[in-house]
Amino acid sequence: DSADYIGGTVAALEDALRRATEGQVIEMVPGTYRINKIMAPRNPGQAERRIILRAPKPGLVIIEVDTNEAFQVAQPYWTFENLRMVGICKNDEYCEHAFHIVGGAHHTIIRNNHIEDFSAHIKINGYRDVWPDEGIVEYNNLVNTRARHTSRPVTPVDLVGASRWLVSDNYVANFVKADPKST
Repeated sequence: DSADYIGGTVAALEDALRRATEGQVIEMVPGTYRINKIMAPRNPGQAERRIILRAPKPGLVIIEVDTNEAFQVAQPYWTFENLRMVGICKNDEYCEHAFHIVGGAHHTIIRNNHIEDFSAHIKINGYRDVWPDEGIVEYNNLVNTRARHTSRPVTPVDLVGASRWLVSDNYVANFVKADPKST
């Protein structure tokens, strides 16, 4: 697939997420991007015409996240692949989710990413009685480099309310909660 948008800056990425429509590919230029606010795709893809956000190859795009959530996805048929996402928040109460899949974001695919230093790397939940069913989380590395000092849940995939998700062939390591006052 050829790329329809190629983001070279965080502003270009945000614009591409806002404008992308069904069947389009957003390929990020290799480099390091620092996100300090939630990125939210605006338009839905379709079953045979997904919207894809990707790096050309694994390891070429690093997204440093300095906010509570990096991508909040509420639209269906989006794919995220080959990204390296690193939570860099100084306080572990932040950098909660790399991906928050919510409400109408059914059929989301999170594939072949390296995601590190978040409390709940991928959060999946309904919103106003709409559920992000039938997603896929596969071939990802979900890791932390140290124990998390937070009162929030520490879990690689926090699937609160959705059905028929496939979570397969992921590498998961180092999920430790250091806050002695909470479970």
